[in-house]
Amino acid sequence: MSTCWFRQAFRLPMILGLLVGFLPVEVQALSLSLSPPQMGEAVRYGERSQDLPFALFSREWRVEGMRRAGQSLNGWAWLQSPFALVAHASWAASQRDLSLSQAELRRRLDPVRDRLAFAITLLPPEKTTRTYYVKIHQAGEVFDASYIESREDGPESGKGWVYLYCLFPAEKIDLQGTVILEVSDAHGDLLPFIFDLSRMR
Repeated sequence: MSTCWFRQAFRLPMILGLLVGFLPVEVQALSLSLSPPQMGEAVRYGERSQDLPFALFSREWRVEGMRRAGQSLNGWAWLQSPFALVAHASWAASQRDLSLSQAELRRRLDPVRDRLAFAITLLPPEKTTRTYYVKIHQAGEVFDASYIESREDGPESGKGWVYLYCLFPAEKIDLQGTVILEVSDAHGDLLPFIFDLSRMR
């Protein structure tokens, strides 16, 4: 009697373990829409990272440009995925001891609905230009940005950096693949950024 009870008690965890193994598990991957659990995870990521500088906080989504010899362009780009935007909002709010409502977080995601968004920072260019072009290359396909906004630091800042914000329709882009974000200027200089989207949320 006792032996039978022992065997049943021993088998139960094994059976439960097998069943759990077949349950659907939420995969961590780049998504253009966040479920409530993913939203909560992004908020917690931002809160846990509040003491980190931006460069460390954003390392999952931030890529350095591959500057070529003799080229003027140089800088870095940040993929503003929904997860990254929510995490960044939480990170910034935590540094000021503030909290954001779910409605406010959702509003911040409206501009990137069904789009890939990138924020690009270019170091002071050696050649003066005010015209920039941004494209995405993936698997032989080329995608033009549907929206580009640019601004420059004024002379009083002492930086002279250039900031680009661009949006791409995402329906034809493989979110589990690698994309090359390419910035070019009116002088023909190119600065590519390689994003492995499969490693980003």
